[in-house]
Amino acid sequence: MLWFAVGDLAASIFVGVCTAALVQAAIGPSWDMALAMVAGMAIGTVVHLLAWLALMPALGGIEGGAAPGFAGMYFAMRESMDKVPMGSGHGRALLVGAVFGILSWVGVAVLDRLYRGVVFERRNLR
Repeated sequence: MLWFAVGDLAASIFVGVCTAALVQAAIGPSWDMALAMVAGMAIGTVVHLLAWLALMPALGGIEGGAAPGFAGMYFAMRESMDKVPMGSGHGRALLVGAVFGILSWVGVAVLDRLYRGVVFERRNLR
């Protein structure tokens, strides 16, 4: 169970960092903000879908898609809007991508716990 959670967290961080690197490479400060937001969201979606297809056999469909999906799509949109007026640096973007991957993983884990409740393993009492 612990290694599964570590793998899920690592997947979210990986998607956040890859998305940040691609958005930084593709979008420049001279872009229109609306166009940058749409392009960033498209980049994040592609990164998320590729990671989801690769991680689905190991993590499952929901766990491999929920937290990395937030990290990929939402962060890409945010980072592309941030880069246009401010011209954020590459190192800062990678750090924020990793932090956002962690936060999205924590958020999905908390919501999962709230929706499902605490799950106990059923023991065979025979």
